Amino acid sequence: MDTVRLTSAAELVAVLPYEIGFRPRRSVVLVGLRERRLGVVQRVDLTDQPEAICEISTLSVANLLREGCQGAIVVGYEDRAGESEALRVALVGTVVDAGLDLVDEVVVRDGRLRRPGERLGGAERVPADADVPAVATFVGLGRSPAPDRETLAARVRPAPTPLRAAVDRAVAERARGRGPRAAAAVTWWAAYLDWTAYPPGGGVAMSATEIARLIVSLRDRRLRDLVIAWLCPGSPPMRLLDSHLVAMATGSFRTPTAPRDTEVRGWLSERLWVLVDHCPDAEAAAVLSVLAAFAWYEGRGAVAGIAVERALEVDPGYRLARLLDRMIRYGIRSTSTDGQGDTEGAGTGVADAPMAG
Repeated sequence: MDTVRLTSAAELVAVLPYEIGFRPRRSVVLVGLRERRLGVVQRVDLTDQPEAICEISTLSVANLLREGCQGAIVVGYEDRAGESEALRVALVGTVVDAGLDLVDEVVVRDGRLRRPGERLGGAERVPADADVPAVATFVGLGRSPAPDRETLAARVRPAPTPLRAAVDRAVAERARGRGPRAAAAVTWWAAYLDWTAYPPGGGVAMSATEIARLIVSLRDRRLRDLVIAWLCPGSPPMRLLDSHLVAMATGSFRTPTAPRDTEVRGWLSERLWVLVDHCPDAEAAAVLSVLAAFAWYEGRGAVAGIAVERALEVDPGYRLARLLDRMIRYGIRSTSTDGQGDTEGAGTGVADAPMAG
């Protein structure tokens, strides 16, 4: 990601919705810092249950330590004065006890941010997005926050459309099983993810049959893992996959792995969303797991989380979704940093762990 520079807590608060994927409410965000760079960003819903607070604090700070963070910022989002205090104070205490530097602690309410104990008159207004240069970087990458988590989650519950109904029929016509022959499936995916075949940022009209065959191909978990490995270089490494499939991919895909270019990767994400938007529930676990793996690799924890939740809803036993769910809950990163440039103030990952409260 391009370098994002932040100069104040107010700018950080303005940027956080773009990192998280939606505008947080009634929650606490723990931001890890590694030297001058943002590390993992974790958001949790407010709760006043002591056991839950203890578990959240312990796991969240452990994630910062695992990621090599030296400091942290705690941001509480409130609708009512004081409602974030219990969780916020516990996180602050755990941060300090772990030997991390507490760089700042702020509370956001009614469009203003203040430090604990600060009088209302001393509160600072959260700047408008257009007034924060760092936001322009996210906008340039095509990122914009949803109004809330529920709006974001609605994306994995696509509304009925004539094309979705046609895809459903096309999928149903294919017998249950592992899917098409591997060689054909690899060729389809190589063509579908070939970013050079279309205008920059553009897409292409797909028939129900074409969408259906891509969806059905993911019944073959070897093929599913190959697609993930191509999208997420190093996670898993190609050397661990079926050697025959890798050889087919080498001859079919334009590059050994997906490019690092942010515009291309944004386009690839939209290609996955096309399949999600038209996938029957019976096949959705595989498609959603591929989207979740890519989103988690890219540091979009909110998208990864809602995709995994939906995958487990339609198929509670789907093993990859269960694994990804554990990775997200415990903040286990899958990103390979080889070949990636440094970023100052750019998040390396976002874990979104909603909890009842």
